Formats: sequence, structure tokens, C-alpha cells
Amino acid sequence: MTTTVFNGRNVRSILDECEAALKPIAEKHGLTLDRKGRTYRPDALPVMFQFLIKQLDANGNEMDSRAKDFIKYAASYGLKESDFLAEFHSNGEVFRIVGFKPKARKYPVLAEKVRDGKTYKFPAERVKLLLAQAKAA
Repeated sequence: MTTTVFNGRNVRSILDECEAALKPIAEKHGLTLDRKGRTYRPDALPVMFQFLIKQLDANGNEMDSRAKDFIKYAASYGLKESDFLAEFHSNGEVFRIVGFKPKARKYPVLAEKVRDGKTYKFPAERVKLLLAQAKAA
């Protein structure tokens, strides 16, 4: 099948295939494979993966660069390190915290919509409120 234009569906498929091809190399060398961004144009798909030295969190889980960034910046925004991957509800959807974008001052918290995996930006104060509501439920 020949790709004539990049779109959301084939981009995800291509990146998944790239990740699957690189994963055995990472495993062979005891490294973490980290996939970066998905900005593309109809005629170009920049692909970036990083091999990282494995780091484990307090629970023994492997951390990628997003996890490391979250831990680095969480306290600055009034969040806890343990809020990484925590889920909350917003506008009838479930989101999971997946990182920080500290240069985005108004919307620094990155959260993935659980239903489709798309990443959205949220204000830190709103996320704190939504997490508190989720924990109280």
C-alpha cells in the first residue's frame, strides 16, 4: 500500500511500526525507548525516538522522559509526583496525566484522553481541582 498523504490514522500506524522495530534494540541494550511528538504535514512525517538509560520510579516502574519531566516540575505547580498517570474527568471524558510542558504557562499539564490517546493541555489549577474531585468520588 502506497501512502500518498499523511493523516491521523496512517501516522499512528507508521509510528507504531517504527516503535515496534526499535523496541528489540532498546531491550537488547537495557534501554528505554522514548517516542517524541507527532507533528506532521500532509507531505512530511518527522519521526523522533530516543534511547534513554533506564530509570525507575519509587514503585519500580520504568520512567520515560515525560515521567521524568513531570517529577521535575510537579511541585512547582502544586501537584505531587504520584499524580503522574492519575486519571480525572473533564467534560464527560476521562484523562490521564502524562507530562508537563512548562513553557506553556497557562496550560502546562499534558493529559491524554483515555478513549483515543490524544494529548491535551490543561491549566495546573484545574487539574488539581479535578484530581481532588476524582479522589473524593
